[in-house]
Amino acid sequence: MSKEPPKPKIDARKLGVWLDSRGAKVECPICGHKKWSALTGANHVGNVLPYGNGEGQQYMDGFPILTLFCQNCLFIKNIALTEELLAEVRSDEPE
Repeated sequence: MSKEPPKPKIDARKLGVWLDSRGAKVECPICGHKKWSALTGANHVGNVLPYGNGEGQQYMDGFPILTLFCQNCLFIKNIALTEELLAEVRSDEPE
């Protein structure tokens, strides 16, 4: 049985610095709250946004995303996890 490679972890501080450097708004667009949590649990990367061919065929490997939700109203926002972003915000903690 093969063991899955460890999933990368996101450093929330590094992600905050990256978002700040791009002028991203902290406030939830629905309720104005400023606290967000990662949907992935324990900050492990692993969500995907499924996509299809426009004719009903879905590809479940999808597009990698980090899903965040507002701790107040549960509004969800997604951030695309490109290789460049992941390289900048990856946690330095050992697995």
